Amino acid sequence: AVTDVMAFNRYYGWYNGKPTDWPEALDTLHQDWPNRGIGISEFGAGASINQHEISTKQPNPTSHWHPEEWQDVAHEQAWLAMKTRPALWCELVWNMFDFAVGQRDEGDVPGRNDKGLVTYDRKVKKDAFYWYKANWTDAPLVYITSRRFTERTEAKTPVKIYSNCDAVELKMNGKSQGTMRSMDHIFRWDNVALATGQNRVEAIGSKSGKTFTDACTWEYKASEK
Repeated sequence: AVTDVMAFNRYYGWYNGKPTDWPEALDTLHQDWPNRGIGISEFGAGASINQHEISTKQPNPTSHWHPEEWQDVAHEQAWLAMKTRPALWCELVWNMFDFAVGQRDEGDVPGRNDKGLVTYDRKVKKDAFYWYKANWTDAPLVYITSRRFTERTEAKTPVKIYSNCDAVELKMNGKSQGTMRSMDHIFRWDNVALATGQNRVEAIGSKSGKTFTDACTWEYKASEK
């Protein structure tokens, strides 16, 4: 309390609380310290690019289940709250790359902190990386999330796309699922039907009269349960 500016580590939706706690928590910090520069020095959530789920729910951070989809939700809610609160002097993502921590045994690799937006080997940018790219760059971007969730066992699925385009059209196996506009860089279609076998997912964004695309392939095989 003696410094001119302060910053706090906060992990709503990971170590404590829910992602939706961000707005109230930030407002409370500002109310408690109205005449000080308040910042967030750490925030984030862990994610394995090999773990996925459709109906994502908040995992135990010390468990071996860190689905990539939950990291997306945690970062979406954090940034949506932070970007509308100019009283914050900093918002520092924890962190850019997965890194080694000897005493950890969680996620899909022992001895690793998997809160990075990029994998330990610097080769794979996780979905959350593109969430910030959609928000922080003017270069046209269209990105299909959950793209590594390639083996599907449910006949219908949500499809979520990050983009800074004016509008995005979704196609599944060449058939249009409609065009959507978004103010928050998130475009989501629910209950999109998958065909048995290979499914081509294609997103087409439009911006300033030009189109930009992204595509991936998911395979659907009905669950035997």
